[in-house]
Amino acid sequence: MKQQTIGQPFRFEGKGLHTGLMIHATFLPAEENTGIRICRVNGVPVDLTGDYPTLFNEVGRDPKLTNARLRELVIIKNLIEFLNNKEFDHNNIIKVLEYIRQTSSFEKHIELVNSTLNQIEKSKKVFGEVTFLDEKGHKARLKQYEGTPVYLHIFQTDCINCVREMMIIKELQAQYEGRVQFVSLCVDPEKSSYQAFVKQYGKQFDWPVLYFDEQYDWLLQQGVETLPDHLFLNAEGSVSMRYPPAPEQGLPEYLQANFPEEEQNQDNPLFYNRNKQ
Repeated sequence: MKQQTIGQPFRFEGKGLHTGLMIHATFLPAEENTGIRICRVNGVPVDLTGDYPTLFNEVGRDPKLTNARLRELVIIKNLIEFLNNKEFDHNNIIKVLEYIRQTSSFEKHIELVNSTLNQIEKSKKVFGEVTFLDEKGHKARLKQYEGTPVYLHIFQTDCINCVREMMIIKELQAQYEGRVQFVSLCVDPEKSSYQAFVKQYGKQFDWPVLYFDEQYDWLLQQGVETLPDHLFLNAEGSVSMRYPPAPEQGLPEYLQANFPEEEQNQDNPLFYNRNKQ
């Protein structure tokens, strides 16, 4: 009997009709006489709990990954790739990588994880030192907002969605003043576009609107590829959420849950105790 299969793997993603959740499907060429086989991994639990033993066992259901060394390497490689994918929880990925670093029996795997985590730590330190420009042309650093969690909104002036988000940020800034500091960072290639935008609309903004001053290496380091983009910094100035909720996609609910009006939640990792000695 003549058999056929696809020539190479392909992948697609989108919202599921039943749950409305994002799904990722990968189609692979089949071996001879295997027919169609479907493996459901439910999004891989790293996005839910950061539970490495569960993840390790789940991936081990693949008959090609029964070898523990190969399975762990595949997990590490994918986790590193997921760091720049906004569909996955950045903090849980770090949690799993930390667990692997402490428990792995394979020296090369530990070296790979160490290298990745060290790069992340280096990125956090550099983050607060990078210099931008304010509307008057003065140097500005995100480090100056240390002591308050910062929601960084990255935009271009010709991006309609970006500007629409700023209208929502305007409301959130008024509501969470003193609890969360909003900062918008313009990444227009031409500084004149930023200057014209701020001159025309600047009075509407009650939060800093900065210019990135051609810090392209910084944008690359943070994985900024599409706009608008967002980051959340904790009160110490480190990136605590690489892909926080967008203003139009859950940010108001997130802030309400984590920064209530009466009393800040001290269990929240973004919380900063100003009275701490």
